[in-house]
Amino acid sequence: MSFNIRDENGDQFGFGESARETTVTPGTDFQINSTSGWLLEQMISQNGRDTVSFTYNPTARVQIPDITEVWTVVDNVSNWDLHLLM
Repeated sequence: MSFNIRDENGDQFGFGESARETTVTPGTDFQINSTSGWLLEQMISQNGRDTVSFTYNPTARVQIPDITEVWTVVDNVSNWDLHLLM
């Protein structure tokens, strides 16, 4: 999927034709590949005279480990205090 945005001045911005960021979510029997970002590839001025194109070098796959955190909150509120608030 790619898309273009035109701003209030008529300038166009092209995203994601060939430059995208992909996130891989592993499953037990399969994995899901999702586009998670579209990179700016082209800017075209309103009158069409100026064009700026961007290319990006591919990067290696980065694996981020799963992180699990457990927090315990001790609030020290007793039930008899609650009726005073109502």
